[in-house]
Amino acid sequence: MRNLNILRWKDNFGNAKTIGILLSLSNRWIRVGDLLGMEKSTLDNIDTRKRGDPESCCREVFIVWMKQELYYPPTWKGLHTLLMDLEDHDLARNLVEAMCALQTEQ
Repeated sequence: MRNLNILRWKDNFGNAKTIGILLSLSNRWIRVGDLLGMEKSTLDNIDTRKRGDPESCCREVFIVWMKQELYYPPTWKGLHTLLMDLEDHDLARNLVEAMCALQTEQ
């Protein structure tokens, strides 16, 4: 069984439900980036490169997070903690369900 503490976009976040959870944060991508510890200049750069498209910006925030290991570790637990800090308990619960589904698929 794969260690699900290791966050890999193509592997662990490849299922539609999990990607849906991440992209449901699109309207809050700046807040997400801020909570993850990204500098304002990084967020401004993402906004400029992605031309303000919320979904593209949100994807890029998570990609940067996985490469830089910012405030929250790029793990399932780190993502769950982020969702709880955003006070999005429904998404946090959905993430746990997605994690369990991945484990049963293994």
